[in-house]
Amino acid sequence: MDEEIKKLIEENLALTKEIHQILKKVHRHFIWQRVIGFIYLLLIVGPVILAVIYLPPIIGPMIQQYQDLLGGMSAQPSQPSGEINLKNLEQWGGLLQELQKSGGSTAPR
Repeated sequence: MDEEIKKLIEENLALTKEIHQILKKVHRHFIWQRVIGFIYLLLIVGPVILAVIYLPPIIGPMIQQYQDLLGGMSAQPSQPSGEINLKNLEQWGGLLQELQKSGGSTAPR
């Protein structure tokens, strides 16, 4: 009986050492997973933060030039906002009255 208990204790000790080695590997894996997760976070969020901080002063003048170019091409917005501009209505009304007085037709061809 004493020999059997000694054998079981040695087997238990060997299994415990094996479990301890596996646990060390798992712990090391979790540490590396956290480090890599932090690096991924820096690689994704870092450029976004830098872009929010540094790009507006750089891109602002370019956007203004582009808007100036588009503003010179058409006086009307490309998509109506749903608001009625009274000055535009008065101008269109005046143009229609002049066209009718001159004998032109307002009907589309």
